[in-house]
Amino acid sequence: MAAGMGGQAGWHYLTTADIFPLRRIVFSGQQKVSEATLRALLPVSLGDNLLRLNLHQLGERLKMHPWIKRAVLFRRLPDTLVIRVEERTPFALIHTGEAWLIDEEGYILAAPARNRENRYPHIQGLRHQAYAPGDRVTEPGLQVGLFLLKTFRHSPLFPGLMVTAIDVRSPQSPLLVWGDHQLTLRVGLDDLRGKLSLLPLITAYMARKGQEIAFIDLSLSRKIVVKPALVTVARE
Repeated sequence: MAAGMGGQAGWHYLTTADIFPLRRIVFSGQQKVSEATLRALLPVSLGDNLLRLNLHQLGERLKMHPWIKRAVLFRRLPDTLVIRVEERTPFALIHTGEAWLIDEEGYILAAPARNRENRYPHIQGLRHQAYAPGDRVTEPGLQVGLFLLKTFRHSPLFPGLMVTAIDVRSPQSPLLVWGDHQLTLRVGLDDLRGKLSLLPLITAYMARKGQEIAFIDLSLSRKIVVKPALVTVARE
C-alpha cells in the first residue's frame, strides 16, 4: 500500500513539476502539409509538462487533417516531442458533381489543381453528392473502381498499364478505358483474376491479325465479345 501511494506521489510530482518542460516539437514525414499547419492542430504549448501529454489524443488530432493517414508520437526526454506522420497519397479522381482527388481508401483529399486532372485515373458514374476534404466515400461503385485500379496496378500481367477511366454506373459490370487508343473493357466481378489473365491472349491474337481492339466484354459467363477498331495496324 505504502509503495503504491509512493509511486502515485512520485508520478504526480513528475507530471506537475517543471523538470520536464516541452521545449521542442520535431516533425518528420510531411510533404503536402506544412509544419505550421500541423502545429496548429496540437493543443499544446511550449512549457507544458512533457509527461502529461496524451500522445494518443494528439495523434488523433493530427489525423483530423485530410492528408494525414497516421501519426506516431513519442517523447525524447528531457524536453522534446517527436512526431512522425504518414500522409495520404492521391490515387484517383472522382466526379460527384465536382472533381475530387481521393486516396486508395476513398478518403477525399482536395480538389485537383487546374490542368492536372489527367494525372490520375478518373472514376465516373458516381452519385452527385456534396463532399468535403476528409470525408470518406463508401458507395459500392467507388469500392469497385478502387478494387479494379489496385488489381491492374499490381498485376504482373499488365506492367506499366495505365487505366485512364472507370465507369461504375453499373457496379456489377464496370467499364474500363486505358491506353492511347481508348480500349474499353467491360468486366464482371466474379473470377476477376481469371478474366484478366485472358487479356494478354486476346490482345496478342488480335495483334497477329493486324487488328486494333476497341472493346472487350468479359462480363458474360459463356463467351467473350471482342470488337475491333475501325482501323487496322500494320504487322511487322
